[in-house]
Amino acid sequence: MSQIPPLFDTKALHPDAAASIDADGDALLRVAETGSLRSQSSSEFKSRQITAETITDADIVGEPLLTSADITGRTTSRYFPRDGKLVALREKGFAALRRLVEKVRNARPFKEGLSEEFVEVEIFKWWRARLRHETNKSLSAQLLNSCAAAVKRHKILIPLANIEIERAFVLGEVLVTPIGTALFDASEMQSLTRFPERADDIRASSQRLRRDFAHLAGVCVDVIGEHDYAQERAMAVATDIADVLRFMSPAAISWDIVFACMPVGMEHEPARTTFDVTGGELRLISSGMISRAPFRWRVSAAELDGHMNDGFRNCAVFFGSRPLAGFEKRVKTVISAYSQGIATSDIRSRLIYAMSAAEHLLLRDENEPIQAAVGDRMAFMIAKTVEDRLAVVANFKKAYALRSKQVHHLAGVSDEETLSVFFTNMFLMLTNAMNNMPRFKEQQDFLKAIDAIKFG
Repeated sequence: MSQIPPLFDTKALHPDAAASIDADGDALLRVAETGSLRSQSSSEFKSRQITAETITDADIVGEPLLTSADITGRTTSRYFPRDGKLVALREKGFAALRRLVEKVRNARPFKEGLSEEFVEVEIFKWWRARLRHETNKSLSAQLLNSCAAAVKRHKILIPLANIEIERAFVLGEVLVTPIGTALFDASEMQSLTRFPERADDIRASSQRLRRDFAHLAGVCVDVIGEHDYAQERAMAVATDIADVLRFMSPAAISWDIVFACMPVGMEHEPARTTFDVTGGELRLISSGMISRAPFRWRVSAAELDGHMNDGFRNCAVFFGSRPLAGFEKRVKTVISAYSQGIATSDIRSRLIYAMSAAEHLLLRDENEPIQAAVGDRMAFMIAKTVEDRLAVVANFKKAYALRSKQVHHLAGVSDEETLSVFFTNMFLMLTNAMNNMPRFKEQQDFLKAIDAIKFG
């Protein structure tokens, strides 16, 4: 009987790589700083925000990981208390920690399945334990043990906002499925069995989950890795799936229909809130959406089958296990860029995303003239007659002028007729490229084929 390979192969670490990691780990022990963190200025303005709860020692399980951060929330040092002092990795010491994280993640078997945060925390834990004389293990040995214990199989389900699907379908190796109520029903029954005294809270919580998520589509991703990596990987795949779904939707051919199909929590629907304080009294609170209601897509099985037959099945290569060819990678990038515009209510941003997609797909290099090269190639991709091709080129020049005014002069975008034609042409051009992915290996091959039609 053949032996099942481990999820994390501890034997894959080369002895030279282990020795290099251990040497850098030992060097990290020598850059520890002992003292206290800089106290904040007493003149700092304190927030008036009201906090509902306060975290106490009773709420903390295990020893906390102490860090300091800059104004963006990015970690800038890690430390722990010892004998009334703080022992820290900061500035040069923290920079050395970050370099060591990068080295570890570039070595097998640490290349896959581990997030940066996980590796950094595990190195810090080892560093802390060594300085406390709690372990004599080398860094590489400690990392192999902790990674082997943390790497598992995960099935992560990411709900997508603003889309419902009639039935499940598969793109590449990724399942997109209606979430439904069964998941929450089973969870509710298990919780009621374990905690019958909290029945009312459990039922209320389950009902909220059903209301908020049961009608939505979800992206189901199988991942091998530690927990944070699994979350990050699943989110990245779900974001890519959402890009394709936005491009597949009726909103893709428009210039003003907003379709914020994104992993739940990433969608943004602009709204306003105003307080009427006439006479110094709070008279009225008004809130509502700034733009019209965003598009929400209910996709029937017949509609989905139609899209797959129209060429969207080619997008399955984006979600397979093999590396993408050059042209496939480029088409994926331009569909994602164009699709980003579909999710925004800012017409100016939408135009910039679309122009960037057109240039990335149709320019051979930065030396080619944008208006002539892109407009001409677009025309020969989507139009057959001389008159229609000239119309495509003329429209592209008008749209490019709108984009230039917006970028260079902060002008608004108000030519609705030009935008309507341009985004229709863009959609036709991108679907043409998607349909032709199996024919071409590299972008240069694709451009040669267009130029052959143009000069043939």
